[in-house]
Amino acid sequence: MSLVRPASASEPAAPRAAARAATRQAPLALLVGLAVFVACLAWMPSLMDRLDPLTGDEPFYVMTGISLIEDGDLDERNNYEARHFDRFYPVPGIARDGWPGFPDPLPPHASQTDRDGLYSKHGPGMALLVAVPFAAGGRPLVLLVLAGVAAAAAGNATALAARFAAAPIAAAVGLALALTNPMASFSLLIFPEMSAALCVTYAVRRLLAPANSVWQWFAIGAAAAALPWLHYRLAPVSVVLVALAVWRHRRALIGRSGLAALALPIPAALVLGGWYVYLYGGPLPPSSDHAGFSGPADSVNNFFGTFLDQQWGAFVHNPLLLLAAAAFVPFLAHRPKDAATLLAVVLPYLALVVTYRVWWGEWNPPARYLTDVVPLAAAPLAWWLGRIRRAVAWPVLAAFAAPGLLVMAGFVADPQRMYNHPDGSSSLFELWQARTGLALTEWVPSFVFYSAAPVGERVFASAVLVGLLAVLPAVAMVLVDGASDDESAAGDG
Repeated sequence: MSLVRPASASEPAAPRAAARAATRQAPLALLVGLAVFVACLAWMPSLMDRLDPLTGDEPFYVMTGISLIEDGDLDERNNYEARHFDRFYPVPGIARDGWPGFPDPLPPHASQTDRDGLYSKHGPGMALLVAVPFAAGGRPLVLLVLAGVAAAAAGNATALAARFAAAPIAAAVGLALALTNPMASFSLLIFPEMSAALCVTYAVRRLLAPANSVWQWFAIGAAAAALPWLHYRLAPVSVVLVALAVWRHRRALIGRSGLAALALPIPAALVLGGWYVYLYGGPLPPSSDHAGFSGPADSVNNFFGTFLDQQWGAFVHNPLLLLAAAAFVPFLAHRPKDAATLLAVVLPYLALVVTYRVWWGEWNPPARYLTDVVPLAAAPLAWWLGRIRRAVAWPVLAAFAAPGLLVMAGFVADPQRMYNHPDGSSSLFELWQARTGLALTEWVPSFVFYSAAPVGERVFASAVLVGLLAVLPAVAMVLVDGASDDESAAGDG
């Protein structure tokens, strides 16, 4: 007689792993989110002093919010005529710590509509988020709301990481991403990036889960529905999320779960599409509102500039993202279905934004358009760090996170350093160069068409990146294969 328990009587390994992942996600997400919220509170006074008045796209979302609250419409002509921007602009001539100058009057970001009136070219979603807080408590209350969004995005990135790694690694990855550019840079700015990052990360995290409740399906649908309202470039991401839901959970979407998932996306899409038809005579705003698109050769330049540009490059300001890209190769080899889910979200979105003529987003911190998908890097990064030897994982994470933390420390010390005129020279690097004597501004080229470095310099930098993306994934794969089963078990969640 055999004394071995039948396999059918034991709990399968996959549900056990899923259960372990679920139990560690919530407390980790809460702790990391709380830490990020406190960090935002600590940064808030300095940011308000040094970024006074509002700059970039921020004042235009606030002006739309004022129109919504006070007029109940989106026609802002009367609001600009009444100089409602004086409510968040300082009195000219008063000494302050903020910008040395600002346009007066504020020139609106008007869209080219078929309707009479003045309508913002920016999506209405962000204005809807900040309208009530600004009316109730001005910019300070808006920043508290944005800090909550940043904390939620950080918590969701951590919960995503906890699906693939043990708690210490997941928390470290979540914090490292949340406290570096671009997530930290946009955490207290009135831009749609962090709100979009929260929506994308939550939806993908739940789609990677083995099952969802009816209310979770409703929240997934709400996240997908909100994206086009934040910016219409995110509409394809919403479509991809719907397709992924069908691919991964088609049986679960029969009945109440399916109705819950579609409860908001369908009416939200109809209302937004109807609004665009009303304004423009078609379902999309004109591309001229956002400077249009590039041809194939320029799009290749834009792709490498997105990662390597001295003023706006993602890898330049946060090498941790380069490590995540390298870790994705072994992640794809070992978790192909999960990796395919991430690729389905990131690749079409990246292919779209690199075709933008103004691919860097203009007057804003680095890697603006990547912010929306950066938290997804938590999955391959945490999985890989959880699968290699601990004696290697922690030093590697520290080495790749440290430069990004140093960059962000420079931004926190002087938030104006996050912004650059497209002259090819980083404001932050200029400061470091003056203090160290190192020719930092000569090491990294500019890919922006206003101030592009010579073709040879850009090609050389791009070739170096291609080489790194060939070597680093190979090393990452070797480190995974070289780890023992005991050391890599934590990465199987």
